[in-house]
Amino acid sequence: MRAAWRGFQHTLCGSAAGVTRRTYVEVPALNLDGASKAFIQVDGKDSLSMLQGLTTNDVRLMRRDAEVDVAALPVIYTHFLSSKGRVLADAFIHRVPGDDLQAASDDAVGGVVIEVAADNKDSVVRHLKSLAFLSQATLRDATPEYVVRVTDSRADPAAPLDPRFTEDFVKRTPFPLTTRSLVRAEDASDALTGELAASVYMQYRYLCGLPEGSVDLPSLNTFPLDADADFLNGVSFTKGCYVGQELTARTHHRGLTRKRVLPVLIHHKGAAPSEDIDDEALFDELLSAPVLREASVSESSTLLVKDTTSSAGNLRAAFPIDAARSLGVAVLKLDRVQFNTPVITTAGGDLVTPLAPQWWPAE
Repeated sequence: MRAAWRGFQHTLCGSAAGVTRRTYVEVPALNLDGASKAFIQVDGKDSLSMLQGLTTNDVRLMRRDAEVDVAALPVIYTHFLSSKGRVLADAFIHRVPGDDLQAASDDAVGGVVIEVAADNKDSVVRHLKSLAFLSQATLRDATPEYVVRVTDSRADPAAPLDPRFTEDFVKRTPFPLTTRSLVRAEDASDALTGELAASVYMQYRYLCGLPEGSVDLPSLNTFPLDADADFLNGVSFTKGCYVGQELTARTHHRGLTRKRVLPVLIHHKGAAPSEDIDDEALFDELLSAPVLREASVSESSTLLVKDTTSSAGNLRAAFPIDAARSLGVAVLKLDRVQFNTPVITTAGGDLVTPLAPQWWPAE
């Protein structure tokens, strides 16, 4: 898989081994606010126990284990699923800034803040209310009160790492925004905000094939392992029962994941794809000159195996790089993929080159 990425990693990573980036470019910090995000605060002594039964990850990781002296995590990545195991929404669960979740009992817990795509807020609230009435937990819309600050860990080493990532991920991936902090809106430092911040964040994610939010993961249209939740520390296979757990666990233990979200380079009809995908100017432009670009999907998002009518998957979204190319993410059938080779087409005849994510596990 890594070898298949090398044609593109001159642009993204800068070394054949993919261990260091090609060059250091200062990346602007972003404050993701209500333009793209919603924040739902859950308070009460049952806040964590309620969420434990509704999410794919183990929320107990947010509490310190006094017996083994394990520190509580400030944030986890997770998915909310339907009863049939489909992704309702992906989310980050944060500790409330300034609150202490270090105690060993629920009685001492303050609250948590759930970060979701703005378009997913209402469906997530309905999902939470399905159990909240049975728990000593309250929900409220706290969107105006918070922003999520994402920064480059090279420039901000003291900031907490995004929970999806490991130190190895940071070394091997081109994704430059590897820290994630929930801050109160009045305390937020200067950074890009609003629609421009959301657009720049999307462009960086698509360069690496990192799905997030309602566009990349339409509600009830994807399974969590197809969405790389297992690769992104977003699912626990040891926590026990939660809504949608049975199918997720069975798929994992039987090794039946046949689709994955992948980055794709789209060559618009009439534009010949390059045999060597090596455009250093592209990555430098995206890093050093933030520009508002919108990701969109045509009415027909079906992808086909080249020169056939066989389905290869679905394009989720893409943004234009220039008149000839777009970059996006797609859910593709792995047995139809040849990395770095335009073996797939859109229904309209555009050639599609799947790119192998550098951050994927070696096996």
